[in-house]
Formats: sequence, structure tokens, C-alpha cells
Amino acid sequence: MATGKQVEVRSPIPNDSDPTETAEWLESFDYVLESKGPERVQELLTALDEAAYRNGVDLPFTATTPYLNTIPADKQPRFPGNRELERRIKSFIRWNAMAMVTRANRDPASPGG
Repeated sequence: MATGKQVEVRSPIPNDSDPTETAEWLESFDYVLESKGPERVQELLTALDEAAYRNGVDLPFTATTPYLNTIPADKQPRFPGNRELERRIKSFIRWNAMAMVTRANRDPASPGG
């Protein structure tokens, strides 16, 4: 029996276009988490993510990757290479680039000359 009284549904999403639907989805999420566990939640979210991708829905980018650093932070050297050698190599590369530009600018008929 309807009382004619409307209950305001609050959504965690600002400017939610359908807070009632959002509340239903979150209630379903809570049910699956409690009754089936986090593994099932992961399966469902993966399926939803794939369905969204297949249908051209752009989802927010997440920078989480399966990458795992195999060197513990306390075992990682401060700088793994030879800093002085790398500085010299960078200087040689810059010098070589400058020499190529200078040589190319000698011939006024060449591009850029």
C-alpha cells in the first residue's frame, strides 16, 4: 500500500541522474560481497568493465598495473649506473648533434640552410 510519501535516496555520486538505481546497484554489490565474497565481486566488475569496453563506454583511467617491483626498496641502489659515465655519454651526444647542425648549415642549398 503506497502512502504517497516519497523517500529521498542519497547517492555517493554528485549530481546523480538516477539515485534510486545507484542505490539498488550498491545494495546488490553489498549482497554479493557478503554472500559470495570479494572474488565474485572481482569477477562481476571485470565482466562489467569488459562489457563497457565492448560497447564503447569510456571509463576513467586507472594507473594500476599488474607490475610488481622484484627489488625491495631497501635493497635498491641509490643510482644503479655510473653517473659520471652517463653524463659524458650525454655530452658526446649533444656535441654530435651540434656538429651535425653546424655542418648542415654550411651548404645554403640544403634544407634549413
